[in-house]
Amino acid sequence: MSPTLAVILFVVFFALMIILSDKLKMSIGLLGVLFAFILSGWFGKASPMAVVGYFPTNTIITLFIASAFFCYVQQTGLFAGIVERIMQASKGYTAIIPIALFVCSAIVCALGGAEVTPLLLSPIAFAFVNYAGLHPLLAVISTYSGTVFTGLGFWTPGGSTVRALVEAEIGEVPSFITSYQCLFFLAVFFIVMFLCAYFIFKGNKLDKGRVSEYLSKKPQPFSGEQKFALVVVAAVVLVTMIPVLFQTLIYANPVTAWMSTHLALKQNCLLGILIFHLAKIGDSKDIFKNRFHGAASSTSPAVS
Repeated sequence: MSPTLAVILFVVFFALMIILSDKLKMSIGLLGVLFAFILSGWFGKASPMAVVGYFPTNTIITLFIASAFFCYVQQTGLFAGIVERIMQASKGYTAIIPIALFVCSAIVCALGGAEVTPLLLSPIAFAFVNYAGLHPLLAVISTYSGTVFTGLGFWTPGGSTVRALVEAEIGEVPSFITSYQCLFFLAVFFIVMFLCAYFIFKGNKLDKGRVSEYLSKKPQPFSGEQKFALVVVAAVVLVTMIPVLFQTLIYANPVTAWMSTHLALKQNCLLGILIFHLAKIGDSKDIFKNRFHGAASSTSPAVS
């Protein structure tokens, strides 16, 4: 099968997957798996085992564990409390909220949090969807474009992977001038993409009724459970990011190298789940029976 035909079939199957998912009210993930076997197996003549091997198993497991972790956080009402405080701080200038999501995603990812950024910012972005009327697609594009913009910078793990792929393809290591040029192109491309989405989905016009409601009253103080959840989330994020930050930007050493391998996002989220369970925060049965079913099939972990 030629590359052109492969691209055409992919676009057709992708569109069909979205349409069928909407019409049949069926999980888009399950349809995606089915179409992967059809496209790769029937048209590409790959064996079923080979098709399974194409799936990003590491990413799927990471999303599964991180989604469960953030579902515990969601049960405490922490994200709603964060939204209330951001709305109050904006003093009615809610047009800056999507821009702030984009900028924060870019900064966190630039500091070595490529894995952490979408999982940390997506729940907050979708809290704005639920509580302030932000368009869901704008929430996704704000966090995604900011993450990819700096996540492929030459100093990040993602950038190192891209440089290695380019070296294998052209036979030489790209110069830093080329790396800067690529970063500039990424910056322009994703800023333009974000700005287009911002105006198309009216990022400057959140739900006026909800905004007025938030501005008319002071946020309730964080409860003990919410404070505890905030500490756990901060710990997971910092323990995940700091070793990567040292290894890529500050000073590579054996300690942070061990931490970046053995205290990666998956392990830290699992430890966080264990801490929540031992502290009797969150209902595990409710999470895996009701909340996690919705969260795991969406692009935003922890939003129910």
